[in-house]
Amino acid sequence: MAKKVTKKSAAKAAKDVQTPEVQTPEVQAPKKPTLATAVTTDATKPAKKKVVKIDIIRGRMPLALVYSIKFLETGTILESAVKYRTTVGKVDDILKEANFGYIQQTFKPTMDMITAAAGRCKDLKDGKDILESLKAVGIANAEDLIKFDAIKAALRKKTVKKTTDEPTGEPVTNPVNELTDEPVNNSTDESVIEESNEVTEAGIEDLRDLISE
Repeated sequence: MAKKVTKKSAAKAAKDVQTPEVQTPEVQAPKKPTLATAVTTDATKPAKKKVVKIDIIRGRMPLALVYSIKFLETGTILESAVKYRTTVGKVDDILKEANFGYIQQTFKPTMDMITAAAGRCKDLKDGKDILESLKAVGIANAEDLIKFDAIKAALRKKTVKKTTDEPTGEPVTNPVNELTDEPVNNSTDESVIEESNEVTEAGIEDLRDLISE
């Protein structure tokens, strides 16, 4: 015979059934970075490339040092710039012959040029070695000076109307200002303007002869 369920027995049964306790997970506050963790984090970051800042010596570059940069140095452009305390652009211009184009392999410095180089080398870390290398090149004699002057004169007579000379294919060098050793702007080069005017007048004369005939 089925047992009769009363309200009292139902309440007692419900009381006996234990509801499992639900535990709420504890939320931990984020830890503050310590010196140890900061050092570890910095160590894992890639190191930034250090930019070399050159302590530049201002003023005109002595010709003997131009020769040294151009023909005696074997390092990179940046290494030469640091060694001679000049700009990367200056070294690049020397190597490309954008200026000082008359300093060629046959160049030999005079004693005055060596003295000028020595004045600058005293402020260079490797100045003593640079001077020794220059002295090993030899000191210019009268014949060397004649050749040097001839090279300078030949370069100054050339124009920049064309990048190459068509008959020979030889490169044409920009004319150089004697005081600054910088390329001359041909738009104001009087010799080029005069030459252009002469050609124009000759052409007009030819036209007049054709008309008169």
